[in-house]
Amino acid sequence: MSSSEKNEILPQECCPAMRADLFKAAIKGNRNVLLGCITPEERNEIKVTIDASVPDTLIRSELRSATPFGDTLLHILITERHNELALTVFSKDKSLLKAHNKKLETPLHCAALLGNVEVIRGLIRLAPGVVRDALSETNGNGDTALHVAANHNHGDVVLTLMNLDPQAVYKENKQGFSPLYIAIVEGYTSMVKAMLEVDATDLACTQFFDGTFPVHVAARMGNTDLLEHFLKKYPDDATLLDSCRRNLFHISAEHNHSKVVTTISALTENDTSQIRQIVESMINAKDYEGNTPLHIAAMKGHRSVMKAIWNKLNHDRKALLRNQKGKTAFNLSEIQLGNTNEVCIN
Repeated sequence: MSSSEKNEILPQECCPAMRADLFKAAIKGNRNVLLGCITPEERNEIKVTIDASVPDTLIRSELRSATPFGDTLLHILITERHNELALTVFSKDKSLLKAHNKKLETPLHCAALLGNVEVIRGLIRLAPGVVRDALSETNGNGDTALHVAANHNHGDVVLTLMNLDPQAVYKENKQGFSPLYIAIVEGYTSMVKAMLEVDATDLACTQFFDGTFPVHVAARMGNTDLLEHFLKKYPDDATLLDSCRRNLFHISAEHNHSKVVTTISALTENDTSQIRQIVESMINAKDYEGNTPLHIAAMKGHRSVMKAIWNKLNHDRKALLRNQKGKTAFNLSEIQLGNTNEVCIN
């Protein structure tokens, strides 16, 4: 980081109260008034008549002033999308990018919330190191700007910040959620696929706080589009097991997503590639208690999932495995499956 990028963090309690006229000018984007916060030398360059006797310390004080809600000029200008003025203010005092308002939001959080990718790119052009440092700042929920952007489906902001600092995508908030975890849960499939492209080596197989991997969260949400993407593009990662040694079919069965089973089964009907082999090995795999996906569906009483798995197994009674307690899925359920009247449910 260059010496010009080294700026101290601005403590909220050190911010003087913002003048009313300055606040109004920031809201409206009134350039002439706001340029009163720029150094005397630059005032002459832009031909604005200002008393040159005003000391630079006072000018710096105006730059660092804040509203009762803790918003600095940079917070306001970014929120109101006065991007050019925001970049001008930032260039004069880069510590403002780490200033927290009463909600503990920095100006970078504000830009991420609105999807204001233009100003973020401008900030990065001026001082990439400062923006990278500000990306580690968190709000009251422990969210970074990347969390906020992911939560609001601002894919262009997410990718811009990830390219600036690929490691930022692994940071967890107070709930233990990473930006990728949030994006999968919210169903932002296109953005998730783009995020995986930025860091395909590790991100697809990163383990979340609850012991699951991205493919498991997709299965829990019943996101067949994303699951197909994993099988086709990251087949090895699709076989990952959670902390209970369950694969995507176990999790889909637990959460009653029969469409996952039928969709993936259809995907492999005429497929002799690695995908088919992977699916066949996973559909009847055992977890740490010896339960197959069919066991899980039976225990939960998820009839449609049981039917889908039973069809995938081609009604092969020999495929009915026993768990560690010696029970088959039929032993665990009182649900009769279609076309299996000969099976007695204990």
